[in-house]
Amino acid sequence: MRKIKIDAVLMNKAKVFRDSLFVREGVVMGKPKDRLEKLKGRLGKIKHKKHIKYLQLLIDNYDEIQIATPKEMVKWIKDFEDVLHVGEISEKAKNKKKKFWEEIVQALRYNDLQKIEYPNYLRKENIKTCVYCNAQSCLVVQPQYYDSKKKSKIKITRPRFEIDHYYPKSKYPYFGTSFFNLYPSCSSCNNVKRESKALFELYTEDDDLEVFNFRIDDLDLIDKHLKLNKRNKNIKVFLEPIDMDFRLLNNHNKLFSVQAIIDENADIVEELFLKSKLYSTAYKNSLVSGLGKIFNDTSIIDRLIIGNYSKPEDIHKRPMAKFTQDIARQLNLIK
Repeated sequence: MRKIKIDAVLMNKAKVFRDSLFVREGVVMGKPKDRLEKLKGRLGKIKHKKHIKYLQLLIDNYDEIQIATPKEMVKWIKDFEDVLHVGEISEKAKNKKKKFWEEIVQALRYNDLQKIEYPNYLRKENIKTCVYCNAQSCLVVQPQYYDSKKKSKIKITRPRFEIDHYYPKSKYPYFGTSFFNLYPSCSSCNNVKRESKALFELYTEDDDLEVFNFRIDDLDLIDKHLKLNKRNKNIKVFLEPIDMDFRLLNNHNKLFSVQAIIDENADIVEELFLKSKLYSTAYKNSLVSGLGKIFNDTSIIDRLIIGNYSKPEDIHKRPMAKFTQDIARQLNLIK
């Protein structure tokens, strides 16, 4: 719902993530480049010249591809498709049970990344919601249980989210473990999207991070003011594109049903509206004066008032944060 800027800090995290992949396991299962070399060696040099060239392109540029930015990905797609068309990587090599793209994804150790590496990374970051709908949690939990055989408590890391690939593995297997192609998502959004084309891109090198805005219908807002003492369950809230890109909006709603989700959450708007009447500017100023001495960051007061994070950069920390913030700003609860 909100983009994340690729700055120097994030790029450094991407490089650390790439360089630390599978190092905890030594060479037990092999590094991806070594596994790609073995896959290349199993292919017939005469019958699979293009496939070998395709793999060599990935091997030679593995480090760069792992941290390729969205703009760089477009360039790499052209380079790979000049060697093998998307349709050709869906074919099975002779005497092989798996399709070529499946062999590549397996060599890249995507399953290990999905179960271990990416959850370990995400647990340290501030992305705890689905990046598509911002309505569901994407958590990495560490439950503990007592092992009767070992007679001790065991802690395990368990991802409670799914990884979506902006560029699907079945068409672009070389991006199977690329940092900026991995999108934390809820199972609902991931299962609906599958290999469909989503127009929303999470990562960007630009400064324009806001893509959508939630807004109460103005007439309905006035009507709500007039009927303050009456419960109005027909509050109309709309999801709008910031730059009037209605193609993006339609695509996002079609895939992720965001408008339908907010239609079922009118009670949040109602509560925010009531708070806007209770918390006058004068009252909020008194809270800042009184509580400002307790909290180092006075924005915590806004957070307490709206019941969610109040800063745009914190949208990915909690479900419905984007929705809550936009409506709260329209109601002048926060700036």
